[in-house]
Amino acid sequence: MKFATKAIDINPDKADAYLAQGYFLASTYILNRGGEKAEAWGGLKKAAEFAEKGYSLINNNSYQYGLAGEVFTLCNKFEQATASFKKLFELDDNPTDTFTSFYMQASFLNNNLEVVKELAQIFSNSGVVVVAHYSGLTVSDMSRLRIEMREAGSSVRVAKNRLSKIALNGKANSGLVNFLQGQTVLLYSEDPLAAVKVAVKFSESNEKLL
Repeated sequence: MKFATKAIDINPDKADAYLAQGYFLASTYILNRGGEKAEAWGGLKKAAEFAEKGYSLINNNSYQYGLAGEVFTLCNKFEQATASFKKLFELDDNPTDTFTSFYMQASFLNNNLEVVKELAQIFSNSGVVVVAHYSGLTVSDMSRLRIEMREAGSSVRVAKNRLSKIALNGKANSGLVNFLQGQTVLLYSEDPLAAVKVAVKFSESNEKLL
């Protein structure tokens, strides 16, 4: 961190330096999610602070707006990410290969922002979230699962794994990303046991829900 601070001091382009440090801290957190180093040097909170500082110093630089958007995305700051990507679009409406990943990320976020925000609320506010695999379940099976969950005061949410992974950034239950593979469904409830009980009971009569 001392080296990074010194790098910011001597870098003539402060926006670049702050954004690079934010990207480093956010990546460090994600790569060490659940480990002792996850919160090293301040974790996502500090990464977001660097991103905000860097963003405030950008002077019509499309690359930097793209980088800021990616850092904000990693930090679970979706509205700031969308605003930053919007600036990128305004400056460069004919992207080169350099900006391909930024544009892909921007398009993805702009089209799915509300869903990501909804999922983030689910992961933050639920008493329990169960990630279940449902490959092979029929429409009738899913309808029965939804009814049983609703009767138990629980809910069912089907979402793209990539959206769920983004929404889990910085959450206490971020370890759930390890289960987001294949066809998944989120079963959740305020009661820490309700959704679990329904999932277990349902899977006993239908082995396609794992």
